[in-house]
Amino acid sequence: MGLTLSDARETKMTRHPDGRVTGTQTVKVTIDKKGSPKGKAKGRTLSATFEDQPLAKGGQQMATIVDGDQTATFTYSPYWNSITIAAGEHKATILQNPDHSYWVDGQDAATGRKVVDILADNPAYQAISPHSLMLAYSIAQSPNQAARVFTTCEALPGDGGCQGDNGGATPPAVCTLFNDFCECAICDKAGKGRACAKCK
Repeated sequence: MGLTLSDARETKMTRHPDGRVTGTQTVKVTIDKKGSPKGKAKGRTLSATFEDQPLAKGGQQMATIVDGDQTATFTYSPYWNSITIAAGEHKATILQNPDHSYWVDGQDAATGRKVVDILADNPAYQAISPHSLMLAYSIAQSPNQAARVFTTCEALPGDGGCQGDNGGATPPAVCTLFNDFCECAICDKAGKGRACAKCK
């Protein structure tokens, strides 16, 4: 993709009594621009906080990412099967239909590529940095931590002991469900346009 994550400090996760899992992460994100000498691309250090709700309380996942003086929030709602991107007073909501087509900014979009085309005019999407989107993309590769199935006596910090099996399968990660949109968005922000496999 032309973007890499490095120097990631260990993610600190806490499971709360109400079932939520919260965490913090600091990561260096680098964009390798076309034509730049190898190893010369400059990285930016970003911080993120995230919160995953248990399925019984809706299963919402939210990541807030700080890149310099910009704060961007990415929220996934299982109830609406939607991703909301917020930056400042602006936001964009991408809703996925049962047939895996999309609805965004009042328009139908057959594919993730079309979603990105529509978002090109959205102030929230325009405002977020490629670095922020890359970190959000990385976080969205992991399933909901609050819905994780415990089959062994292994607990997250703050659990206060073993929780046992939660009785159901862990749902897929957000960027598994929204695969073509996630890949097209990160490809677009990396400056590769339609060069990625799912965006041609």
